[in-house]
Amino acid sequence: MILVPTDLLLAGISVQSAYMLASKIFEYNSQIQMRQNSVSIGGGSDEALVEPNLKSFLKEYEHRRWLPTTSITAKAALLGEALVKITW
Repeated sequence: MILVPTDLLLAGISVQSAYMLASKIFEYNSQIQMRQNSVSIGGGSDEALVEPNLKSFLKEYEHRRWLPTTSITAKAALLGEALVKITW
């Protein structure tokens, strides 16, 4: 099976998006855990006591993934164009 540039593009974007989303979920969960630990101990910094906002984490994810996925799209277009030139 030969993957066409569109398949490669979608695979690359999917992997990149999944990695970045997993990173943001890990960051969110870490802040929740830090907050819970701080509350159970009975102290901690004011920053640790602030409830993390899931919507803001997802907005950060969307913002952070734009450049890498755009880069993958541009590279796939260039590679696809080169592939067409080579095969024809």
